[in-house]
Amino acid sequence: MAPRGGWLSLAPATSKARLRLARQELSRGIILDAAERVFAEHGFGAAKMQDVAALAKVSTSTVYELFEGKDALHEAVHTRHGAELLAVVSNPPMARPGLLDRILGGVAAYAGYLMDHPEYLRMLSHVNVWAEEASLASQGQVDASRRGAALVTRGFEKGIAEGVFAPDDARLMTRLMHATHQVRLLDWLSDGMRVAPAEIIRRMQRELVCMFCPPEHIPRLLAERGLIDRAPEAG
Repeated sequence: MAPRGGWLSLAPATSKARLRLARQELSRGIILDAAERVFAEHGFGAAKMQDVAALAKVSTSTVYELFEGKDALHEAVHTRHGAELLAVVSNPPMARPGLLDRILGGVAAYAGYLMDHPEYLRMLSHVNVWAEEASLASQGQVDASRRGAALVTRGFEKGIAEGVFAPDDARLMTRLMHATHQVRLLDWLSDGMRVAPAEIIRRMQRELVCMFCPPEHIPRLLAERGLIDRAPEAG
């Protein structure tokens, strides 16, 4: 049996280590939040570690203790959001059963997450994350982009096989969908976020049905889901 004093001497050391780790984790979260705002405002090239430290109210040396440099900090922001976003899209809410509504639910979850995190959306606006991998700024972005694109492409492939979508190249359909999402979300951002997120989601869902479903089914699919725009009332 170890001497009683030995056990007692370990307890404070363990408590101090846990406290130190907890403080580091708290500081890490505060720094990531600050970095997101700085990258959103200035873009990666013009952002400075000193600006992140000032916004986080920590010393620049503290930032460097937790992140090797600006590249590592930038990637950490993307990795955090990428993991959260993929989790949200992988299990979307569904108003109706079926593959189409699972994909529409994914659109709602994806767009809703980005509109709930406008600073991150603004950060994404500095690079074309919806384009080729070569344009992505970090490995975290590349990994998240690959996983998300693969998820959507599999959905399109299955939908084509089941007759939910008109026959086409599923990978091209994924890129086209992402392109329309980029235009819609960045327009919402540049317009001052005036339109309600629920309405932006409804428009994105309507565009997906109109772009990819068989033309003869589109009116029914839109009507069943309340996605038909109302005609303006006569004055």
